[in-house]
Amino acid sequence: MSLKRTSDKSARRSNDFATVMDFEHAMWLLFGKEAYGIASLEENPSARRKWLLKAIRRLIKEATRIDSTVRHREVLVVELQQVGEQVRTSTDPDWHTFYLLLSIVMRLLGYDYGNGERLHTPIYVQDAVQHREAAMAKGKRSDEYQKDQENVIGIRRQLVRELVEKGHDTFTVSLIMNCSEYEVKKFRSNRDIGRSIR
Repeated sequence: MSLKRTSDKSARRSNDFATVMDFEHAMWLLFGKEAYGIASLEENPSARRKWLLKAIRRLIKEATRIDSTVRHREVLVVELQQVGEQVRTSTDPDWHTFYLLLSIVMRLLGYDYGNGERLHTPIYVQDAVQHREAAMAKGKRSDEYQKDQENVIGIRRQLVRELVEKGHDTFTVSLIMNCSEYEVKKFRSNRDIGRSIR
């Protein structure tokens, strides 16, 4: 009997540790270094609420910028606002909040209208700055990244040459390469190549 109580307590402590680390990890994903070391705040209802509401406000802003239908964005915002209201008024998290968050995740993955079909396709892209930041976050040195970029420029220059040699005009090459005609002309003349990929 006492052995069961001891194992229950250790299981609860283990779950509590996992919970506080999940809290820090979730905030860390959204706020980066600002959220480093906040795990212990999860046990403080006021501090936890403050961080969760801050996260929900940020997610609402992000949801309004999603490249999707107006209705899809509106539903995401409404459900995030409902989660915010639950966080604001609840002293103890409940299943309702969990289900709202699960619905948001499903909508972000493209499910809508409750028919079990994916009606939206999420697409994740990186612009050049985000790509560089991701490379740096993975530990790539600045000089390695620069060398990779120079290789990319060389490949683009070669592709432009090949397309021109096949008889495509500057306009058609710009459409194929998804850049301006001016950039194509720069590639063809080999001038100012570094700025042409921005």
